[in-house]
Amino acid sequence: MLEAWGSTCGRCRPKTVLPKSPTLIASDEPSLELAWLVVLSSSDEDRVGELYPLDQDTLILSRQAANAPPHSPGQLAFADDFMSSGHATLKKNQHGRWSIEDRSAPSPSANGTFVNSHQVAPGEAFQLCDGDIVRLGTTELFFRALHLPGANTSKRGYEE
Repeated sequence: MLEAWGSTCGRCRPKTVLPKSPTLIASDEPSLELAWLVVLSSSDEDRVGELYPLDQDTLILSRQAANAPPHSPGQLAFADDFMSSGHATLKKNQHGRWSIEDRSAPSPSANGTFVNSHQVAPGEAFQLCDGDIVRLGTTELFFRALHLPGANTSKRGYEE
């Protein structure tokens, strides 16, 4: 008998009953997708550790132009000489999922866009998952997402 089992074996131990857990019944209520980027590392050292909520359907990740603000609606720019202007684009689809695309016009970015060491090919929309690391130039971003499915809370079912 294992010490962790206590003083009784599995046959003598009383059976435990799991409590009933409520399950939400699916409905037409819209789901909620919360997503944000955290700057893990960058040659733009003042930005390391900053958190950026993804509160728009499209966000352009870019090299910061001289005298331009680092964060403006629709754009997140870094003082990173290894990033291209308009380096990559984050897009949210109709299901609330995020994907990233490398720049396509006038040409792909000079140093590429990487997700967890996978280089995003030109024209590829790479779907992001919670915990992915996105690298553009010398900047590494941590992608976080929380998906809350729509539910009608007035109707509850119970599992036995």
